[in-house]
Amino acid sequence: MNIDRNIEILERAAQSVIGNMKFIKFLSEKKEYPIGEILDFKSGLLREVQNIQNLNPDINRLRIFLDNPYFMQMTPTIYSEIYIKEDPIWEDIVAREGRTYWVMNQEKEFISSLDDEGESSVTLYREIRYPANKHLGILEVAMNQKTFFGKLDDYQEDKQSFFCFYSAEKRAIDYSTDIKFAEDSSTILKTVENELNNRITADKGHFFADIDDVNMLVVYDYVEKINNYICYFKTTSTYVQQIQSTSRMIIVMGFAVFALLVVISYYITTIILKKMKIILATMRKVEQGAINIDLPVMGKDEIGEIAFHMRKMVGRINGLVNTLDEMERELQKGDNTEEKIREVNELIYQFRIHELNYILLNDNLSEMEIKKILDIIKIEPLQKESKLAVCLAYHETGKEIRDPDIYAHLKDYTQKYIQDNGLSVFCLLDIEKHLVLITNEERALNELADSIEKDLGYEVVIGVSDEIKKVTNIRRAYINAYEALRYRVVPGHGNILFYSELCRLSDEFSVPEEDIRKVQHLVAINDIKKVEEILGDIFDQKNIGKFNISYIDEVVEFIYRDIVQYYMQYIPHKADEYANLESIENFSSVDEYVQELKRFIDEICTLFKAGANGRIGMDVIDTAILYINENYHKDLTMAMVANHVSLNYHYFSTLFNERTGISFVDYLKRIRVEKAKELLKTTNMKVQEVAVNVGYDNPKYFAKVFKKMTGVSPQEFRR
Repeated sequence: MNIDRNIEILERAAQSVIGNMKFIKFLSEKKEYPIGEILDFKSGLLREVQNIQNLNPDINRLRIFLDNPYFMQMTPTIYSEIYIKEDPIWEDIVAREGRTYWVMNQEKEFISSLDDEGESSVTLYREIRYPANKHLGILEVAMNQKTFFGKLDDYQEDKQSFFCFYSAEKRAIDYSTDIKFAEDSSTILKTVENELNNRITADKGHFFADIDDVNMLVVYDYVEKINNYICYFKTTSTYVQQIQSTSRMIIVMGFAVFALLVVISYYITTIILKKMKIILATMRKVEQGAINIDLPVMGKDEIGEIAFHMRKMVGRINGLVNTLDEMERELQKGDNTEEKIREVNELIYQFRIHELNYILLNDNLSEMEIKKILDIIKIEPLQKESKLAVCLAYHETGKEIRDPDIYAHLKDYTQKYIQDNGLSVFCLLDIEKHLVLITNEERALNELADSIEKDLGYEVVIGVSDEIKKVTNIRRAYINAYEALRYRVVPGHGNILFYSELCRLSDEFSVPEEDIRKVQHLVAINDIKKVEEILGDIFDQKNIGKFNISYIDEVVEFIYRDIVQYYMQYIPHKADEYANLESIENFSSVDEYVQELKRFIDEICTLFKAGANGRIGMDVIDTAILYINENYHKDLTMAMVANHVSLNYHYFSTLFNERTGISFVDYLKRIRVEKAKELLKTTNMKVQEVAVNVGYDNPKYFAKVFKKMTGVSPQEFRR
């Protein structure tokens, strides 16, 4: 049946909503929400929740009834809890304290304007409790009843069998499939209900009952998730026939399966033995010295995998032999001159580099494969406990060098330095063209860095791994060295970065989200000084230096989303220019990143100040004023008007003051009072009616505002 699947769909949907802590936290905040936050919420967190329903077409309703007067309704997902609170079901849901509450036959629509033509639903309710188990609202996830139970009729074996769902708590049937043997199913259901009330005594079981003169076997099982019993009524005659038919089928199928297993076992054994004979014969050839062999054994099973690794091993042996043959031919071409020896040594060195890079880049090699390669290429420092280091070079300006030719020159210089000083160091360029060193002489790293700076003028930063106590861990050491290098952007760690020290930094931190959101608002009102103060606090050396590098990663990610992407809409033609702000990896230091971020913010503030963008300026405020004049009689707020003209709440407030010379609230009062004067002069409306017509639900408050603006009461003005 699909019922279990449908239960799981509804429960997962509910858990996905309640488990989205950012979404729940946003709903719980008791404050007036700025329009910028509302827009971001709609396009981000709310869309995530709505997609839960969109990606599950069987779900026909996902709603939240929210107990937060500060939060506006957002149809069709978020409504005020008032709609459901007066219904008795609300108390039952709250009494469950966050556990699921199921309604198997939900016919009532709490929001009358959304009546769905009486279609019944199976509905899951859960109380949302946040924070600290405080009531926040009710979550409703529903599925059309026909969809939820739709396949049950297919399981009815004859016209006299049927399913029903029985609630022991309500002592009533919540749902039943068609009862085809009775003209009046309501009478039959009453009989069935009485039988279930009297006969169900455990979580599961069965009994026999006479239903409309038909002897039936009743099998019931309690489904805890939905707090219902699923009951199957089946005629005893059908039951007996089914047992006899099943017995015959089991005997026949048993013989058939046994015969099939014998044939399959013989066939598989034959194939395996044949493949093993081929592999054994090939291994004997290799043992006797033959290396140009063909191994025609394929497949993804264990035998095929053995053959694959054997072909791989023989291929590498072939490559090594060919290299040695080439070296021998080169030596035989002429005298054993120094030039030939250098060429051969270079060839061996290139072979070592190739094999070592193969290990460093491949995360699928087994320990045995790595050990075999290292035994062949024999890297001297790896014969003892050693460390792996990765070097990055910087210009005098502090900019990281990314030119491969400079790193090639750096490698040649390093090789000569190693030879001249008799150091136990092996160097190579990795796939990124960065200098990689393997050494068991740690002092050599400091001396080499000093020498490069003195002779070549490049500042070198080196990331150093833990000790390589087991040669097969060389790839892990390579990854750790690069991880250590990531801390080069953080001031105070020096030029030699040891992974063993940096990996101990705390990863228990929280991103200063509120400070970053403040920066977003301060940019809108052009408060550069305050922006720089907050950025200084966020990227303070003492603060960022005590945390894992992931702290900076998350801060930069949050800034990019909430500041850079938010304001990029005003300068979309410069998206590529500021794309580097997406990651700290694009910068040599945190200071360089902060300077680039300030450059972006300065450009936005300059744009806002000058009103250079067509969407920003006095023409937008003119549009806002026109909107106010046309809608003054409605429940109008500054957030609504700012949203209408697509401006940040705080920036709109600043522009509106500059354009009109008064605040939004005072302007709205002035318009409403002027309109009220017209109505008092030209109509016979009561003062209460005038108040409502100009946007005031409270006549006393209207009279107070009117007198403050005009110096007289509405009644005195009319006289």
